[in-house]
Amino acid sequence: WSQALGPLEAEPEHGLDRLAVVHHVARHFKDKYEAVFGPLPQLEDGKRFPAHARPVALDGKHPHQLAWAAMLPEDQTAVNMVFANVGKSLEAYERQLWPRAAPFDHYAKAVVAGKTTDEASFPLAARRGLRAFLGKAQCVNCHNGPLFTDGGFHNLGTPPPPGGRSRIDIGRSLGAQQVKADPFRCGTPYSDSDKCEELRFLNPQFEDFLGAFKTPTLRNVAKTAPYFHSGQVASLEELLAFYKVLPGQPEIGHRELILGLLDPKVDSSELLAFLHTLTGPLPDARWLVPPKE
Repeated sequence: WSQALGPLEAEPEHGLDRLAVVHHVARHFKDKYEAVFGPLPQLEDGKRFPAHARPVALDGKHPHQLAWAAMLPEDQTAVNMVFANVGKSLEAYERQLWPRAAPFDHYAKAVVAGKTTDEASFPLAARRGLRAFLGKAQCVNCHNGPLFTDGGFHNLGTPPPPGGRSRIDIGRSLGAQQVKADPFRCGTPYSDSDKCEELRFLNPQFEDFLGAFKTPTLRNVAKTAPYFHSGQVASLEELLAFYKVLPGQPEIGHRELILGLLDPKVDSSELLAFLHTLTGPLPDARWLVPPKE
C-alpha cells in the first residue's frame, strides 16, 4: 500500500499532492471512507488544510513544501493518515486483479491430470519453448512460481535507458534508501504491522543491490511492452534478441544468471511462442470500470 502512494505525488507520473488527494476523497467519497476508516479531519478549515500541500524534500521553496511546513504537526499527521488509507484502498483493489487462466494453465492442468492437449490449444513450438524455459535457457531460475517471478532482485547488466541518458540507474541501492526513509514504511504509525524484520536487516550498501531490479511477472507479458525497468526495448522479439547476444559491457552488473539463453540449442522463436501462452483473459469486468461516486 505504501508503494501505491509514490506515483500519486511523483511529478513524472500523476503529479498530485496529498492535500489535493485528501480533499478529493472528502468531496466524492466521504461516506464510503468514513464507513471503513472513521471520521475525516475538519478539512473545511482552509487555513489548517490548504488545497495543495506535500513535503518536497529537495526543494524547500516549492509552494507545496511551504504550505506543508506551515501546517501544525498534528494536522500533517491527520492528512498523512488519510493519505495512507488511500494507499491501503488501492492495495485492496489491486489484490482483486487476479490473472485468469491462460493457455499455459490449461496445458499444465491437463499434464498433471495425464490428459493430452491438441496443437491448437498449446502448439508444439510453445511446448519446445517451455522445455527450454525449464531447461537449457534456465529462465525458471528467476521466473518461477504461479506468477513466474521469484520476487527477488537481480542485476542482469541490462542495456542503458532510452533517450541517451548517461546517468546510471543504481536500482535497489537507491530503492532501499528510499524505503528506510519512507514515513509510510512498515513500523510507522500509519502501518498496520510492526513486524518489520526485513527492514531491520535491509542494507542499502549491500554490493548486490547495486543496479538490481525486481524480477517481473511473466503473466500477460506479451501485453506489457516496453520491457526492462526503463523500457529499454520495445518488443519481446527485441528482448530475446538482446538475451541471445548480450551485446556491450554493462557499466554495472553481471550476467551469469542469463547465460543459458546463449545456448545455440535455445530457439528464441520457441521461447516466444511459450511466452505468448501466458496471456489470459482480463480480470473480472466489475473491477475494470471506474468507481461510482
